[in-house]
Amino acid sequence: MRNEFALFQSQLFSHNNGALYFNGVKATDLDVVPQAVKAWVQLHAQISNAQERNQHAYATRLIEDTQVIQNTILNMNLQDAFNAGLRIFLRG
Repeated sequence: MRNEFALFQSQLFSHNNGALYFNGVKATDLDVVPQAVKAWVQLHAQISNAQERNQHAYATRLIEDTQVIQNTILNMNLQDAFNAGLRIFLRG
């Protein structure tokens, strides 16, 4: 399984260093939103699974990762785009 949070962190690092490009075009802040949504959805599924298995320490670490995403989105002022992307993703 792909680790969407690791991919999000990698994209964000590249973006913050001006080295993230899609199809030869330098990425904007909005370009990191789709990966943030994928990571957030995957993390919440993993949190649910960890709680069902009584893996509370693991669930706590995953929750901390979701907080990293939320803080990043807030700091980049992308809440509306993230929420819209989440709605679209969850509709499937």
